[in-house]
Amino acid sequence: MDAIALIPFALITTFTPGPNNILAASVGLRSGYRKALPLLLGIAMGFTVVFLGCSMISTALVTSPLITKVLKVIGSLYIGYLAWHTWTASFTAVPVYETEAGGFFRGLLLQVVNIKVIMYGITIYATFLSAMPKTIWYALISAFSFALLSFLSTTSWALCGHLIARYTPSARVMKGIQALLAVALALIAIDMLIS
Repeated sequence: MDAIALIPFALITTFTPGPNNILAASVGLRSGYRKALPLLLGIAMGFTVVFLGCSMISTALVTSPLITKVLKVIGSLYIGYLAWHTWTASFTAVPVYETEAGGFFRGLLLQVVNIKVIMYGITIYATFLSAMPKTIWYALISAFSFALLSFLSTTSWALCGHLIARYTPSARVMKGIQALLAVALALIAIDMLIS
């Protein structure tokens, strides 16, 4: 394992904007960190499941462009739905936080169709961890480690959204930020379809 290359790759891939982080920021902005926590836990659990799957079948997925194309379409449609939901979400002046947060199952489902996480897992297991012993213990330890990194990332983004909501007195400014997050999700969905 080349840790010198793996660590920066993992940090950059996990903490840069993507469906998980943008949704976490959006829910943190709308509902506050505490109500975003079930979503964040769902993302972490889904991340673990996807990474376990990627560790077991990374070679098969890499060699099947049809599976990759189907995952891209399904993932982009779901992320497009999240963008629409983010765009149309309403809230009142801060810090009310009464809107429905994302929820555990929404976070879990996002991982199953999130092509960024799937390709991230395949890349990790097909390259950086290809020499890793093929045992369930190594797969579990690596999947939980990357899920913890993902949880730290989404928590950071949700807390940023929460702090923006708490210290921004204008609902208009918050709606503008919400619109930017929705556009970012939509651009990710479009990019997934055309790449």
